[in-house]
Amino acid sequence: MVTTYQRTVFSMFTASCTVKVRKGRTNPVTEMEEFTENMIFENEPCRISFQSTSPSSDGDTPKIFQQVKLLISKDKEIPSGSKITVTQNRHTETYTRSGMPSIYSVHQEIPVELFKGWA
Repeated sequence: MVTTYQRTVFSMFTASCTVKVRKGRTNPVTEMEEFTENMIFENEPCRISFQSTSPSSDGDTPKIFQQVKLLISKDKEIPSGSKITVTQNRHTETYTRSGMPSIYSVHQEIPVELFKGWA
């Protein structure tokens, strides 16, 4: 049964995401490890949240940092290092999980950063 609170939270999920992990296997012919991207799930409702912070600076120019979080159902497991492709407001960007999720009653907030390639 979906509660009013769940409906309210999920109504803010105006984006969708696809999550992939990198899996390795040994090729039996070449005996070399080969990697493939395996999809965990796709088109999952979510939201990207941005927060800018301005820590105290030591110099004349303050540095501004942007924290990016993925908000998604608490039932979705996203392993560390996953490739997360999000489309929000007609813009698509690819991220990777960069920290431990904060789990709430119906959703989780996962710190992410721009995906720069598989490790």
